[in-house]
Amino acid sequence: MSICKNCNNNFDQKFCGFCGQSAIMNEKINLKDFCLDIFHTIFHTGSGFFFTIKNLFFKPDVVVKGYLEGKRKIYFSPVKLFLITGTVYVFVNHFVNKNKIDLNTQTLDYYFDHYKYLMIFGPILLSTILNFLIYYRKKWLIAEHFITSLFIFSIIYVLSSFFMVLNNLFQFKLAFYGIIISVIFYSYAMTNIYFTKNRIIGFILNIFIYIIIQSLFILPFLFLIKR
Repeated sequence: MSICKNCNNNFDQKFCGFCGQSAIMNEKINLKDFCLDIFHTIFHTGSGFFFTIKNLFFKPDVVVKGYLEGKRKIYFSPVKLFLITGTVYVFVNHFVNKNKIDLNTQTLDYYFDHYKYLMIFGPILLSTILNFLIYYRKKWLIAEHFITSLFIFSIIYVLSSFFMVLNNLFQFKLAFYGIIISVIFYSYAMTNIYFTKNRIIGFILNIFIYIIIQSLFILPFLFLIKR
């Protein structure tokens, strides 16, 4: 019989029957257990980081609707997913543009470096508000629209990071293609999530929504750039 150090419940199984904590977690953490926990979190079939990313790519509607309907154990937390992908995006952007940022001349890279959190989190908030207003007939709570935006923009940041790395490594002009693919993915995902009929109309509508969202967070900075 063991006493769970998380909730003080008595149990004799591998997991606490009250809070679900593993019996292994009652012991002191060594390096092996720590590494295994990281590996399990990222690669485990259910709730794994890559498992969720893969399914969001190919079945975004299944992931989002499943999560909202209560299937939350199998998928990675949307908040954690956003924090990881957003951090990677910021890091990659800084790395590939570190030699291009000139603090004496105001460039778009300069503004991203100083307002990175606004430019990362702002589009998600705007997407949430627009979807809440446009798709009001679905009668979703604003928190549900927020979770949807977190999931979808996490994939967009993965795509953007990938194309920035490719562009930097091979010196190809891939940034434009990255933008196009991000637009297509956003529209594809949101259409599958919010539309059951008139998918073509939904696809076109979501392209405009995405363009509006990104324009509102890029155009103001363009006007501030010194020519």
